[in-house]
Amino acid sequence: MNRTRRVLDTLTRTHVSLGRFAGVPVGLNLSWFPVFLLVTWSLATGFLPHTAPAAAQEWTWIAAFVGTALFFASILAHEFGHALVALHAGIGVSSVTLFVLGGVSRLAEEPRTAAEELRIAGAGPLVSLVTAAGFLGATPFLSGWPLATAIAIYLVVVNGAVALFNLLP
Repeated sequence: MNRTRRVLDTLTRTHVSLGRFAGVPVGLNLSWFPVFLLVTWSLATGFLPHTAPAAAQEWTWIAAFVGTALFFASILAHEFGHALVALHAGIGVSSVTLFVLGGVSRLAEEPRTAAEELRIAGAGPLVSLVTAAGFLGATPFLSGWPLATAIAIYLVVVNGAVALFNLLP
């Protein structure tokens, strides 16, 4: 268990600070950068050319970059769902960090009750579901822009998947 904890601490250690939000330090682990590039490449060379084949390649890459940035902003919002509910419950939050597997909110202490833990745990998936619904609601307004529509649909799917994944025990 101690070794697993050390590996997790290494994977989630903040290397690049993005500042503070609601008093909580926000950062990126170095492992995040290759994942950002991989997701951007995957969108630009696979998903977007398939869903918007008439789009110019430079616009496809720009859309892929924006889509990846919005995906990670969604992960950050998910983590802040956990963090803000914890803060509201009087539990300190040491940091929020994006890393290779997504994100992590480091709580300064354990929740005091099962109900408190349930609220904190459920806040992130709820944020992801609301985010997915928001992007789904935006799609009718994007119908004239195939790349924007494709990115919105992508964000509906990945935020829904993040929510469901986080609800697994």
